[in-house]
Amino acid sequence: MVETIDMTNNSDHESSMIHFTRVRHTISPYLPPPVLNLMSSIDSNPSMQNMIGDEPSMVLFVALLTIALMGKVIKLFSLITSGKAVEGLDDDAPEGHVLSELDKAKSDGKQEESYDDSVVLFGPSNSGKSVLFHTLISSPNKKDGDQKIKLPNTVMSLKANVSVVKNETGENGGGNSAAVRLVDYPGHVTLSSHLSSLLTPTTNHKNSTIRGLLVIDSTKSVSDAAALLYHTVLTNAKLLDSWEKKKDNFHIMVVCSKADETKTKNWRRIKIQLKTELEKLKKISSSVASGSVTMEGTASNEM
Repeated sequence: MVETIDMTNNSDHESSMIHFTRVRHTISPYLPPPVLNLMSSIDSNPSMQNMIGDEPSMVLFVALLTIALMGKVIKLFSLITSGKAVEGLDDDAPEGHVLSELDKAKSDGKQEESYDDSVVLFGPSNSGKSVLFHTLISSPNKKDGDQKIKLPNTVMSLKANVSVVKNETGENGGGNSAAVRLVDYPGHVTLSSHLSSLLTPTTNHKNSTIRGLLVIDSTKSVSDAAALLYHTVLTNAKLLDSWEKKKDNFHIMVVCSKADETKTKNWRRIKIQLKTELEKLKKISSSVASGSVTMEGTASNEM
């Protein structure tokens, strides 16, 4: 009876090893040489064969893949159950509700709070826009001698945050105050179409001006920020035409966030990388435009 069980176990083990061998032969033509060399060195190691079996490299590969998939599942489950991973995700049409906070006062019948100028914070997701937003709206209320500003925990949002900050000039300034509207625009890629409406000068505030703050994570690549700046602002004909009609220039300040973290890049390096990415996007757009013109010309000639 014992011998029969051992034979069954050996048969199952051999079957699984044959399966691993077939998988290895199937994927080997698609793997780069360094990976193949690593697998060969693992399979030829006697100690690995004694501990794992005849296909140690494939067993390790399947184990690592299983761990990675389990990690993704756990992360997805935690995001779903927390309910705070993405603010505004429960809306039926989150893209249409991105400016809901700006229109909230109008829908409630309340008078819109007056302001002199507007500053729009925009940039890729997780670049530090909301932290900067809460820092700016908390700074005027911070008195001398107060401790460090306590900022709330921020999450990815699909809605724009808005606040009007008033800076009292005091007795020396005659008691006047200047009000600035701050807008924290979400960085989700599907919401970039609404950003240009906030950067366009309006007729409601003729004497006011709009400024942009492009927030870039100093620890990451600037490619996403460059793409957002290029496609939403620099090549937006309607936006540029509105500023030209106003006979004014649209100013954008680039803010490098998370400069206190490790492996951060200084502002000079980010400036060079941002300029390089914008030049790449310009060349790609020019190539696509010239290519389309050539195709149209060829098609018309053939017809």
